[in-house]
Amino acid sequence: MPQCRFCWSSSTQGDVNPLISSCKCAGGIRYIHLNCLMQWLNAKKNVKNGDNYMSYFWKSFECEICKTAYPLMIKSNGKNFHLVDYERPATSYLVLESLNQEKNTSRIVHIVKPSLGKDVFKMGRGHESDLRINDISVSRLHAMIKFKDGRFLLEDNVSKFGTLVLVNRRTPLYAGFNKAVQIGRTVINFSVKSLSPTKTDMLPKLEHLESFGVAKQQQVEGGAGAEEFDEEEEVQIPDVAGGEEEDEGGANVQQQQQF
Repeated sequence: MPQCRFCWSSSTQGDVNPLISSCKCAGGIRYIHLNCLMQWLNAKKNVKNGDNYMSYFWKSFECEICKTAYPLMIKSNGKNFHLVDYERPATSYLVLESLNQEKNTSRIVHIVKPSLGKDVFKMGRGHESDLRINDISVSRLHAMIKFKDGRFLLEDNVSKFGTLVLVNRRTPLYAGFNKAVQIGRTVINFSVKSLSPTKTDMLPKLEHLESFGVAKQQQVEGGAGAEEFDEEEEVQIPDVAGGEEEDEGGANVQQQQQF
């Protein structure tokens, strides 16, 4: 029978307190009760409380024997269990969790709770930030988190290395807007441009030519007559087919009236 390496008990309470294998340890120290692990991690955390936010910090979030970093969520018997137990407000809230890194086993969890009096939160490395992130790649005032119209918005504050959002679904591309995607240390910039109108779109439409001909014909019939019009103005008909234009004014007027 497998035993918990903390309490040395082999009893379980079904899905409430199962025996789990949360690291790379093997043999008699492989298994541990879920509640035993949660209580041990809870004793190691540091808490920072604010009026509208709460931060949990672990200097080391790993197994002390095999040095494997613990995940924030673990799966056992087809069910997911949170290793970190924190307050979940009844109103709108946002949870920020740090990612696992090879050289840094510390973990931090921020819980943002906006209210009518405060809906903008500063995030960065400086002491004036509401949500502090101790990383050299993070600027002193890196970004702003805003709560507007029931949605959380992330706005970069002209930081040195920029603010990235983890892509976990399809991302659309829009014309006129650039979108940068970072894969490892490589940044790919996508830009979609609108297609320019073709040359055929620049040619005059047939209905425009017909309207032009009718308007000129009405001007000739309502004026001093065709003979007086021939002496004063020459009517030019756009040649869409590319043929030769008439040079004589009388021929142009006759062609206009037939058109």
